[in-house]
Amino acid sequence: MTAARGEFIAFLDADDRLRPVALATNLALFHDNPDCALVYGAYRCIDEAGAVRNTVPLRSVGEDPYAGFLTGNLIGMHATVLYRRGTLEAAGGFDRSLRACEDYDVYLRLSRANKVACTPEYLADYRRHASNMSNSNPMMLRAALKVLRRQR
Repeated sequence: MTAARGEFIAFLDADDRLRPVALATNLALFHDNPDCALVYGAYRCIDEAGAVRNTVPLRSVGEDPYAGFLTGNLIGMHATVLYRRGTLEAAGGFDRSLRACEDYDVYLRLSRANKVACTPEYLADYRRHASNMSNSNPMMLRAALKVLRRQR
């Protein structure tokens, strides 16, 4: 994040793909919602070869983004997110002490004090394979509970 110089910042894991419409769609969301800290969209799951396996419909934040995120990680795939860099930096960025769910932690911290917008447009492809960290349900549950306990 410290190497970023633009007003907006996105993150993409090496094995995932941004769809061609992703950046333009998220920038249009920011244009229409200039007071948002982050915007996001829906995603598709792909296999190791890149074939689409299923689409994951948008889980909207609704009227109260913070309350929405308290019910669960509504985003599900980090590559669909575009952040306003200054707001992300002001919130302290990602907590490097977290082994997982550092994105969920940021969504909660940002949505507590800022607006969030979303689109049902499919913005990214999430490559699913045996070595995905999210396949470890016990580790992901421990990390999510740690993040949620911080919200007390």
